Amino acid sequence: MTRKAYIAVDMRGDQPVFELIIDGVKQCELSAIETLELGLNASSAVRWAIPVRKK
Repeated sequence: MTRKAYIAVDMRGDQPVFELIIDGVKQCELSAIETLELGLNASSAVRWAIPVRKK
C-alpha cells in the first residue's frame, strides 16, 4: 500500500518539470495540465470519501 505520493517540481532551464513520486520512486513526468487534473481528481475523491454530518 502506498504511504506517500507527491509531485516534485524540477527546473530544466526555464521550464518546470512536474514528477509524480510514489514512495520515493519517480513514476512519471507530468505536464502542467496533467498535474492540475491530478490535484482536482484527488481533492474530489477526498471530498466524497469523508462522510458529512447533516444537522
